Amino acid sequence: MGYFVVCLAVHVFNYGGNHATIFFLTMYEKDRFLAEKVVYFMIRQKILILKIRLYKSENLYKQLKEREKLKKGVAYLERKARQILFMLSFRKKMSIIKRDYV
Repeated sequence: MGYFVVCLAVHVFNYGGNHATIFFLTMYEKDRFLAEKVVYFMIRQKILILKIRLYKSENLYKQLKEREKLKKGVAYLERKARQILFMLSFRKKMSIIKRDYV
């Protein structure tokens, strides 16, 4: 990171900076971090890392609700199938009874 400070200081000095700017970059320290680390943290935070962090977690309640909905759907289909089979068997019995009496 020392190389970064030297390059930054040379760049600032070449484009209108003064000795005070270079002195600031070499002597600045915040929370025991040197200027290059602070600048790196700022660049990383503003440019490199996404501003909105995506947190994806499993919603267990949604899974339970979907499972319950699926069980209800299966129960409904089974009930319908039983009704259809009952109606078919009932019609078959009725046709046999009608055939016997006719």
